[in-house]
Amino acid sequence: MMKQSLLNQTDTDYEDTIQVLHTLGPSSTDSSAAAEYYVKNQAPDAEIQLHHSYEEILAHLSDYSGEHLLIPAAFQSRQLHETWGDIHYCELSTLNLLTSFTTQLDELLLVENQNATNHIAYTHAATAKLLTQNLETVTIKTAVSKYQAYQNYRQNQARYVLTNAKNLEMQANDQILRTWHPKMVWCLYEIL
Repeated sequence: MMKQSLLNQTDTDYEDTIQVLHTLGPSSTDSSAAAEYYVKNQAPDAEIQLHHSYEEILAHLSDYSGEHLLIPAAFQSRQLHETWGDIHYCELSTLNLLTSFTTQLDELLLVENQNATNHIAYTHAATAKLLTQNLETVTIKTAVSKYQAYQNYRQNQARYVLTNAKNLEMQANDQILRTWHPKMVWCLYEIL
């Protein structure tokens, strides 16, 4: 039997100790928006440090001892072959889960470049399965963020991208095939 209910957890003394909050950048990512939301509402004196990838943060946890990590429950890494659950359990000696919260994410869009002749689709690893549920016979390439997926889509003239609406700069040949309005669970960790 659990001694403490997460639903009734009221111990928030740690919020006064958050000085640096590490998460995924750039500022156009959902992670950055969630960090800004958290800092504004719970830890106004904290500094947000944006990183190129969560893999970069996880590889340097020992450098950030005493600081904090904000990571989505949907985290997946094809590079590390790990999910949020893997990180949560395998890093028990390095990460202490303090709390979690939900936010509304930016609108998620499946976009087709109608001029592309290839069958390449870009997305983030966490949304790759959603992409395969909506497109058949495509080669999926993942990026470290939905922002980077959109950049790769543009640079490589790919046929499809699954990205956030705020990343999209509509071109004449772009067509929005599908739209979602997802929420996300965010996990705040103390880095030990």
